Amino acid sequence: MQEITDVKEIQGVLLDGLKYFKSICEKNNLKYFLSNGTLIGAVKYGKFVPWDDDIDVLMPREDYNKLLALVDVNNDRYKLISPKTTPKWRSTYAKLSDTTTILEETGFNLGLEVGIAIDIFPIDKWSSCKYRGKMQAFYYDFLKRLLIFANADYFATDKSGIKKIILKSMHCFANLIGRKRLQKKIIKKAEKSYKYKDKFVGCVIWTCHSSKEVLPKEVFEKADYATFCGDTYPIPIDYKQYLTNLYGNWEQELPLEKQKSNHKIKAWWKNNEK
Repeated sequence: MQEITDVKEIQGVLLDGLKYFKSICEKNNLKYFLSNGTLIGAVKYGKFVPWDDDIDVLMPREDYNKLLALVDVNNDRYKLISPKTTPKWRSTYAKLSDTTTILEETGFNLGLEVGIAIDIFPIDKWSSCKYRGKMQAFYYDFLKRLLIFANADYFATDKSGIKKIILKSMHCFANLIGRKRLQKKIIKKAEKSYKYKDKFVGCVIWTCHSSKEVLPKEVFEKADYATFCGDTYPIPIDYKQYLTNLYGNWEQELPLEKQKSNHKIKAWWKNNEK
């Protein structure tokens, strides 16, 4: 295998995947939005954030479920991975994986081989009481962290002292509960959120930003559009509130020492073929 060491090459693979994902959504009339760092790249640079090495999209739950039910997504290059379509999958959300590549992330064992992939998250509901919604987000974020520990092959941290003790305790607790049980619990809670009033929504199934994911429904009520790497993609109508909620002053340039990916990944082309 040939290792991929240039982030621009990884971005090229991701962009091909995004174009394919877009074609599937347009063909099947599915709604989605660029999200997270991908959205920052679109509205701030018109392309990837220079050091970004992934693509994130959000889909309304109804459209997300329709995507998982499609039978024509997989082909010779792409495979849709999710807990519902891939029994060995150990995470809670879906990925569109490029099968001509292999990707490994330090500290993660997701149960099967995954290539460079687009992360696909459903938009679900929070409690109509904002305070309770934030408490839900803290709890789901805790469950997510436990699942990450349960999916790790071994315990490792660069922390010391009391922080290391806390993390080690969480690792032991996570393995006591069990990966499968944690995975099912998170998914079940996200899927049952339909019972709440349509007031606050966000990424319930994988709360990367904890309570900051609790957003007014109006943020995603309609789509705006932005150019990303020469093509047009839908973005949340109130993308400024979304990004400010998650990142604070996202329009300001980060200090040089923070201009790097948070992911510890390695990627390869299979069979030395590009």
